[in-house]
Amino acid sequence: MKNWLILSFLSASLPLANAVVIFNEIGERGELVLFGNRTIEIDFDGDGVNEIDVIFDNASDVRAITTTNVRMVAIPNTPPDVGSSVFNFLREDEIGPILPFDSLEYFSGRGGMLSCRTIGCIGLWGGGTHFLGVEFTRDEEIHYGYVEIDLPFSSIPAGQVLAYAYEDQPNVPISAGAIPEPSGALLFAMGAIASISKRRRANRDRKSSGSRVEPS
Repeated sequence: MKNWLILSFLSASLPLANAVVIFNEIGERGELVLFGNRTIEIDFDGDGVNEIDVIFDNASDVRAITTTNVRMVAIPNTPPDVGSSVFNFLREDEIGPILPFDSLEYFSGRGGMLSCRTIGCIGLWGGGTHFLGVEFTRDEEIHYGYVEIDLPFSSIPAGQVLAYAYEDQPNVPISAGAIPEPSGALLFAMGAIASISKRRRANRDRKSSGSRVEPS
């Protein structure tokens, strides 16, 4: 009973975090889409509506398509061409209202990542893991997020979507590859619980062995 009271007190005393990275991992790492058709649908906030699709198309290209309330960081194509080239962020790059280059903007629609034909492949992606940066509207407020995508080859449109995440506090940038971290209070509570459990095990061991200290 005492342990339950202590656990309840610790749980009640944990402060609510002001901002949390909402992180989702997709499937098993190492499962490449290779020479096939596949669409990975991403619903950032779990409302049942896909914000972005990452499409592996018949071994010819990899592209992303957003819905109207979602915009991805990209270089728009020069008119009359439509669409864009999706920018590839590196791990720990900041994704937020300020973009790293003047040629970039938050673009809604279709964006190419890697396009391959008989003469070769073109695109900003390929050769490793990068991050697609997005902003989307939720409850009329802007949130920033990323999609982690591994395209290991620069000459083959093969790869996989590894994970996606967004910052739940509006108008706050997110670091590419950021994952949730436990709060200091939660770590303290976990340590306290472990210490209590250790002391209880030690008391049980002493009682079961029948050892005692003789008076001097």
